[in-house]
Amino acid sequence: MLSKSDDPTYLRFASRCLLLIVLMPFSAVAQPTKPTIVYGLIRPKEGANIYLMDADGGNERQLTHNDSSGQPAWSPDGTRIVFSSRENDQQFLAIMDCQGNFIEKIETPGAFRPTLPAWSPDGTQIAFVAVTHADGKGASDIFVLDLLTGAVRNLTHQEGMDLTPSWSPDGQWIVFASNRDAKFWLPDPGARLGFSATSDIYIMAVDGNSIRNVTQTLGDEAHPSLSPDGTEIVFTRPHGTLWSENQLYVIDVDGGNERRLTNFKGSPAIRSPSWSPDGQQLLFSATGIAVL
Repeated sequence: MLSKSDDPTYLRFASRCLLLIVLMPFSAVAQPTKPTIVYGLIRPKEGANIYLMDADGGNERQLTHNDSSGQPAWSPDGTRIVFSSRENDQQFLAIMDCQGNFIEKIETPGAFRPTLPAWSPDGTQIAFVAVTHADGKGASDIFVLDLLTGAVRNLTHQEGMDLTPSWSPDGQWIVFASNRDAKFWLPDPGARLGFSATSDIYIMAVDGNSIRNVTQTLGDEAHPSLSPDGTEIVFTRPHGTLWSENQLYVIDVDGGNERRLTNFKGSPAIRSPSWSPDGQQLLFSATGIAVL
């Protein structure tokens, strides 16, 4: 857990093997009665499933039991969880309540193998990643599903990999990671084309327009998440070479004031940072042994 303080690099770290972690604030309406984390976890015997635990790390409980579910995200009111799952070799998005009761499978016409869902702040839309070919091949794009009408819109229509959408608090902007621009690929003599297709962090309007590269580096930036006040983006990037330890960074949405938050040693696989509702802490997943 990363806590903002007078020293922005202050860190309390616990290594867990998690797929995605999202913190839910307290509310009295049909949801957990204390701050709760929803996350995906792969265990050797149970496979990939979704769990809840209290924000202090206790009281873990398993919500799914189908061995193929992950990438959960809370609805803004805390009553539902959207997640990705797989059945009969078909990948799809689904919604359940916070007790694990299945509510519905989500149809995403024209968007195949949907993954990485993110609920809009008003709860009416879900952004996600998918491909446009039924065989699962080709570039991945950012889509938005209207939960009221069932309409699905492709926002990016771009060659390359567009991943991990995150909404602004006002629902007007989406940040994501993409390797769309070869100008920012990292030279790599060992690669087939002489480059590694590294990603940058982008921001776009919710209609898919006004796309802007926020980071503009040769580093491999990934897993962006907008702060609750909409002014900062946290993301991951290897520090040094492409194969260096992944670290957490924060940058202003205008691309200025970038700073590194962590200094892990030992090549931990850090991913999926998520802000606490008050913007004072960061929760993230990590595997391996890390030393500050």
